[in-house]
Amino acid sequence: MIQKGQSGGAGGYFKWEAPSGVVHCLFRGSNRIGKTASSKTPLNDGQWHTIRCERTAAGVTMTVDGVKRSMAKGKTSSISNAKPLTIAGKGTCDQITVTTSSPVRVEKG
Repeated sequence: MIQKGQSGGAGGYFKWEAPSGVVHCLFRGSNRIGKTASSKTPLNDGQWHTIRCERTAAGVTMTVDGVKRSMAKGKTSSISNAKPLTIAGKGTCDQITVTTSSPVRVEKG
């Protein structure tokens, strides 16, 4: 849904994603330590939800509709990369090399 930086890139990164409707927010600081908080249940129920993901000195906390859903305790350090903030996709994509946690080559057929 939203991302700043890329896994494996310098300066850390953060992203929000919602596989199968379960929202996850990940903060991985420049020290490469990451923490993920989750909605724990799918939120693709046709209703509007207010989701807050907050990184503090204590860890990463997610609230949904004002209710705390999860907290990943521990420090992540700051995120300081030169990448733009992207919404609904990556800022650069050649549609051939797809980057995830590890690079994957997609052949055109």
